[in-house]
Order: sequence, then structure tokens, then C-alpha cells
Amino acid sequence: SALCLIDTYPPAAMRSAVLKEVLSDWLESRSDFWSTDDDGLSAMAYYLELFGRWSPLPLEAPVLLLQAE
Repeated sequence: SALCLIDTYPPAAMRSAVLKEVLSDWLESRSDFWSTDDDGLSAMAYYLELFGRWSPLPLEAPVLLLQAE
């Protein structure tokens, strides 16, 4: 078995520069997938705090990372 990640940033890349770009795109998009009301912003703050402290464990399975250009 293997893990395939599509248009996903590696955890190590989710630091300041990439995170700023992701948040900027999120705020500019205002699409049906993102909510910029109080609930959406509170959820985003929670996830940033939660995943800011999290480090994934190494996998024994191969990982394929696909990103669009």
C-alpha cells in the first residue's frame, strides 16, 4: 500500500511563507468552500493552533506527492 497526496503541502513546508500564502488565498477566494464569518475564522484559528504543534510520525508506506503548477 502507499499514500498519495494531491495538491497538499508537506508538513515541513507549512511554515511562515507558505502559510501566509495559503491564508492570503483563503481570504481572497471567498468561495463556497471557505467561511470568513466568526465561526469560520474561529475554526481556522483552532486548526492553526492544533496543527502548529503537531508533527506527523514517519510512515513505512511510500508517499507520492502530486502538485499542480
